[in-house]
Amino acid sequence: MWYRKFGSFLTLYLIVLFVMVGCTGTVTRRPVDDEVVKTTDFTEVDIRAMCEKMARSLIEVPQIARAQTPPTIAFIDMKNRTLQDFDSDNLLGSIRKKLLKYGEGKFVFLNRNIVEKIKLERRRKRTGEVTSSTQENLYGADFFLSGQAFAEERRQKSTREVYYRFSFQLTNAENSAIVWEEDHEFKKAAKLGTAYR
Repeated sequence: MWYRKFGSFLTLYLIVLFVMVGCTGTVTRRPVDDEVVKTTDFTEVDIRAMCEKMARSLIEVPQIARAQTPPTIAFIDMKNRTLQDFDSDNLLGSIRKKLLKYGEGKFVFLNRNIVEKIKLERRRKRTGEVTSSTQENLYGADFFLSGQAFAEERRQKSTREVYYRFSFQLTNAENSAIVWEEDHEFKKAAKLGTAYR
């Protein structure tokens, strides 16, 4: 009799163990009704596509294409007029890096963030406090590159769409003439759950 009870107990134990092991496996979660399926924020992919287009356009500007030596460009401003919170300096750095990559060496960007440190180091070199293999003049900017980011939101039934427009200007640093201006537009869409409709 005891073996029947033991057998029943063993069977029950194995069933519980099997269920527990099964529950610890990979669980595929389906999005709940109120989740946003896709983001409407712009991403690194959007910035890369924008910068490739910008670089192709910039190197065709006559003042750049016909220059004997690569003109120097300094970023001066990037205004965020969107609802998406982003670090303007970080975005400018990403844009600058990609423009250098796709710009085919047709222009040079100046690092204005460390000018004071450069001036201090130059003074130390000139007084002999530190050694120097070369002495050069600081580059002045031939052009200023500025930009603004805009966004417009639209909702249609279960979809939220955001239209982004990045507007850039290249300005002559000697006479303030705008030599290049271009907009880059793209759309991001997200499906919304019932709570957002």
